[in-house]
Amino acid sequence: MTENIQDEINNIETTIIDFKEKGNEAYLQFIKDSAACLKTWYDKIIEEHIRKNAFKVYNTNSNDLNKSKKNLLEFTNSFEKLISDSLDKSGTHWHEKLPDDLIDENGIDELIKKGFNNAIQQTAQKELSIAGNFFEIRTEINSFQWSKDMKKDIEEYKAIYHQAKPIAQKLKDLKDQQRNQNQEEIEKKALEKWRSV
Repeated sequence: MTENIQDEINNIETTIIDFKEKGNEAYLQFIKDSAACLKTWYDKIIEEHIRKNAFKVYNTNSNDLNKSKKNLLEFTNSFEKLISDSLDKSGTHWHEKLPDDLIDENGIDELIKKGFNNAIQQTAQKELSIAGNFFEIRTEINSFQWSKDMKKDIEEYKAIYHQAKPIAQKLKDLKDQQRNQNQEEIEKKALEKWRSV
């Protein structure tokens, strides 16, 4: 009986690894698509600012403009890392916690939505403060709209979790059952030993 449980545990653990890999792929795709969307949003804000302040920008020293443009380009190229770092701090990446940390069905949607929104907002706010050093940009994060790809990535990420959760729960249950059986066997052997002495 214990061997059958162990075989089932091994099979489910292999399945969980597959779900974790799929979750990680969707997670990384979200980061990539978010960085691209933020960069597009940011480029529009810069262009709008340049139009509004054309005289000031036109009269600015080319070296200063070049330095600023270079710094901003380096910054927008760092969006993937910034979003990833922010998401790591938020704890929304269920694929790294599975099967030990299971979240209820309603909670996962809220956790992901809140965590991913916060990551995007934190990244956008960082970019605006850096941009503000030269361009003095004032804008609202509310003007940022998630792209279709970002929305698709999140839905896929959540769907993978909803598929993985019952399997992870079964794994937890089997491990509990195995632990209980092992405890019973040890208790039985301990009593037999006590009686035989």
